[in-house]
Amino acid sequence: MIALTKKFFNDHKLGIILTTIGLVFYQWTLVSLYPMMQKIDIEALLKNYPKAFLAFFGGTELSFTSLEGFFNTEYLSLMYMIIVAGYLITLVTSELTKEVENGTLESLLSLPVSRATVLGYKYVNITLLTAFFTIIGIVPFMLMSVAYDFSFSIKAFLMVTLLTFLFFMAIAALTTALSVFFNERNKPTSIVLFILGYGYILNSLGQAFSKVKNYRFLGIFYYYSTAKTLGHKTIATNSYVVFGTIIIVSTIFAFYWFNKRDFAN
Repeated sequence: MIALTKKFFNDHKLGIILTTIGLVFYQWTLVSLYPMMQKIDIEALLKNYPKAFLAFFGGTELSFTSLEGFFNTEYLSLMYMIIVAGYLITLVTSELTKEVENGTLESLLSLPVSRATVLGYKYVNITLLTAFFTIIGIVPFMLMSVAYDFSFSIKAFLMVTLLTFLFFMAIAALTTALSVFFNERNKPTSIVLFILGYGYILNSLGQAFSKVKNYRFLGIFYYYSTAKTLGHKTIATNSYVVFGTIIIVSTIFAFYWFNKRDFAN
């Protein structure tokens, strides 16, 4: 089964390398720009922007002049999420739904191993890659900040790293379950993108308008509260519950349905 792991990483080697380089370069750019941003009275400038506009880019819960606030607004709350979540959705669907479309999954299932083993190896590799992109997407920024002698809370960054892993793992697990269920690749992709888009808009509007505030819990981004995690140096219990539930339920369903369904149809 080592061959399955080698095949997985060989199939996605270019995407992994390019995404890694892009994330590290993005973080280096932010670290380089931060000293200049400290010299600008950015708080005064932000007062001229509508609250709804600021809500779509991380809100104002953290001061933009702090390293945590700068990192959250310029990177963590939107761009990083788009890059990694988008890549994970593409990768997971290509590992499952695309193989069904191409007919290559049937030959893989003809090997003298159980279906659970085949999916298990894929799932473990997806989990490892999710952990890798979580670490490579945050830890280099911390290390470069230490090198630049910036002041920040290590605990806050470690907690937001854990929260981010749970968030990305929930996306990967949900995409896996949907990819196992559907034959066409576009269906799981569309469903997960809708959940993310709807959740982000609802959460952002909820921060800006009181009438929407009470409905923020219906979107997934309410639980991906990076600003609160960085500010309070802890992860809300509901985030553990929601992401943990999505991961567990999606994983159980994926293995159940993968063993049950007929891929020949």
